[in-house]
Amino acid sequence: MKRPLLSGLLCLAAFSLLFLLVLVAADFFLVDTDSVAALTIREMQQADDIELAVVGSSVVRDHFNQQMIREKTGLSSFSVTAPGAGFQTFAAITEEMYKRNRPELLCLVLEPYNFNTAREDPEPSYKLMPWLTGIGTRLRYYVANAKIDGYWLDRALIFRDFPARTLNAFLKTVRMHIDPFGTFKKIQEDLEDVRYMGRGFLRHEGQSDLGAVIREQMLAETDTGYDYPLLPESKEMLLSYRDSVEAHGTRFMVIISDNHTTHALAEPDYLRYMQHLMDFCAENGIECYNLYFAKEEFLPNLDSYFYDLYHMTGEGADLETEAFCRLLNAVRAGEDVSAWFYEKTWQYRESITWITNTWVHPAGDGVFTAGCNTGSMVTPQYRFSRIAPDGSRTLLKDWSQEKAVQAALADGENLLVEARLLEHPEQEPATFRYPDDYGYAEEHADRYEPLL
Repeated sequence: MKRPLLSGLLCLAAFSLLFLLVLVAADFFLVDTDSVAALTIREMQQADDIELAVVGSSVVRDHFNQQMIREKTGLSSFSVTAPGAGFQTFAAITEEMYKRNRPELLCLVLEPYNFNTAREDPEPSYKLMPWLTGIGTRLRYYVANAKIDGYWLDRALIFRDFPARTLNAFLKTVRMHIDPFGTFKKIQEDLEDVRYMGRGFLRHEGQSDLGAVIREQMLAETDTGYDYPLLPESKEMLLSYRDSVEAHGTRFMVIISDNHTTHALAEPDYLRYMQHLMDFCAENGIECYNLYFAKEEFLPNLDSYFYDLYHMTGEGADLETEAFCRLLNAVRAGEDVSAWFYEKTWQYRESITWITNTWVHPAGDGVFTAGCNTGSMVTPQYRFSRIAPDGSRTLLKDWSQEKAVQAALADGENLLVEARLLEHPEQEPATFRYPDDYGYAEEHADRYEPLL
C-alpha cells in the first residue's frame, strides 16, 4: 500500500510543479506588454553605473530628463519607474536596481495619492511582474500586494485580467523578452509625439485638449470637514523603504511631485495629505522637498506644459529637471534651500494669483450660481451671458463679485460664465458653459460642493 501512495504523491507533486510552470509561463507570455515599462526595466537591469536613482510612477518617467541630469549634476542617473506604482512596486523595482547598482543618492518621488490607500492598483503588477528576475523578488512582490487586498488568486492569474488579446500582441511580448531593444526600435516608428530617450525617460511632444478636461471635471469637490492623516500602513511602508535604502549606504530623499494646480485647489484632501507627508518626514528625519510648494523664482508654475492632469510635455520636463538639478547640486553642497519653498499650505494658497477654472451650477427657480478655483488672497469677479445656438451673445450681468444670476434658457442656448480676478483684470478669463460643459458634473453630483 505504501508504494501506490508514494507514487500518487509523486504524481501530485509533479503535476503541481508542471501547473506552476505553466502558470508562470502564462503570466510571462500571455500578458499584454507595456513596451516602455518593459524596456525601462530591461535597460536598468543591464546598467551598472547608476549613481542617482529617481524612483516613482509615470510622473518620474515623463518629468525627469536623465541626459540633462547627468550634464548638470555629473551624476549617472536613471528613472526607476513603473506606471501607477505605489510602495509595493517601489520596493520591488528598487530591489531589482540594487542587484547591480549602489547609487549615492535615491530620490523617491511621491504624490498624495500614494497615501490615501495602502492597496496598490493591479496595473503596475502586470506591467512589472513578468520582467522581475529571481523567484524571491517576484514572490515578495506578489505577497506584498496580495496580503493587503486579498486578491491572491487574481494576482497569481494576471493573464486573465490583462491578456494579450491578439496574435500580434502575444508575439510582441515574446519578442520583448528575447530582444527588447530591437523590438522597441520597431515599435517606436509607429509612435506619434512620444519618444523613449533612454535611462527611463519618455519624452512627450504632443498636445491634448486638457482645457476641456479641466473645465468639465475639476470643479471644487465636497469638503468633508475631516482632516485626513496619512494611513498607518503608508507611514510604515515609507519608513521601511527608507530603512532598506539606507541599509545599502544610499542617501535617501523624498520629492513631492507637482501635478496640475487644479488638483491642489479642487480636491479638498490633496493639500492635507501633502502637509501631513511633509510633517511626517520632518518628524522622522527624512529629507523632503515639495515641488508643489516651490517659489516662483525657483520653479515657475508649469500648468501650461501639462498634456494631461498628471504628466508634462518634454518642454515642461526640461524646466522641471533644470530646477531639480539646481536643488540636487545645492543640497549635495550642504546649502540651505528652505527659502526656495513655502513651508505651509496657506502660504502656497496665497501664492496662486490666477484662476485655474470656473463653473456654474443650476440652483433652482432659474437661478444659477458660479464658482472658481483660485488662491486665497484674490477676489473673483464673474460675468454672465446667454449664448444663442447661432453663437450670438446677450449680456445678462457684467463683471461683479456676485456669484448668482437669473436666467431662462431656451432649447439650444447656453449660459456662459466668465471669471477673472479683481486684482488682475488683464488675465485671460476662465470660462464655462451650461449645459454644454456640465455633463460630467451632473453625472457625479455627489462629488461636488453644495450649490449654495
